[in-house]
Amino acid sequence: MPNSIEFYGTKGTLWRGSAQEGLVSKIYINNIEWKFLFSKLFEGQFALNTSFSLLESPIKMRISKHFNGDFSISNSKANLQNGIVPIFYPELGIDGDININLSNLVFADDFISQANGTISVNNFLILGLSSMSIGNYVITINTNNNGIYGDIKSIDGELDVDASLRIAPDRTYYIIGLVASKANTNLYIKEILKFLGTPNVLGQREFRFEGSL
Repeated sequence: MPNSIEFYGTKGTLWRGSAQEGLVSKIYINNIEWKFLFSKLFEGQFALNTSFSLLESPIKMRISKHFNGDFSISNSKANLQNGIVPIFYPELGIDGDININLSNLVFADDFISQANGTISVNNFLILGLSSMSIGNYVITINTNNNGIYGDIKSIDGELDVDASLRIAPDRTYYIIGLVASKANTNLYIKEILKFLGTPNVLGQREFRFEGSL
């Protein structure tokens, strides 16, 4: 849940209205609209549909606070332009045009407990590695009893990637997979791939990232 919400230039009511701009957890947004969904009270939740812009990137979602204490986001659609990720998460060292289409995202005890949908990353950049895009990728996300899983595939570009993601209930995560260069892969990136070790007979090298959130 946001730790603070401030709206300016509001019109309408608490149940249905708009605001010219606002701050959500000190993050600036504008062109804000919302509509409270009374019928969801009978399903044990306070819910509203909302839309807004973040640095000129449009975002739509349904936000719900459940009577059991869980917080969820559903039917979320966002198109985040190149340059947004480094502003909010510079430690990731990546950038790109990100398209988010998640059917649900549930938080319990201030951590993600469920997620389903797709995230597409176009013109993917690894900052500090190369100023050139290394392609377009899609992550298909689903949830089961053992955590959140993602299937990562390359659509086109300089690298052929086939990987998987897991976020466990204990907040640990890993990304593991295979990557291979292609005919059009930048020579500098080919040299970087050599640090991953000897390729298999298909020219693929294994990589793994893991940590705790």
